[in-house]
Amino acid sequence: MIATDHSGAPDVITDGEEGFLVPVRDPAAIAEKVLFLYKHRGLLEQMSGKALSKARTQLTWDTYGEQVVGIYRKLLADRQ
Repeated sequence: MIATDHSGAPDVITDGEEGFLVPVRDPAAIAEKVLFLYKHRGLLEQMSGKALSKARTQLTWDTYGEQVVGIYRKLLADRQ
């Protein structure tokens, strides 16, 4: 995955691990990463595998729900 750092992507992508984060409105940076991955197929496969593994284990609806509930609990505890 190649995404901008001006989105929700930094919450789910570790730059250089599951993909790349590039500056917003920088088509040259996107092109550079696409070309880099084209030339380094092995790294592309490694990153793809890591992204898929992370999605299956850390980015599930259950995990998301637990995080949301945790945030609400913290907010409620801070109010008291």
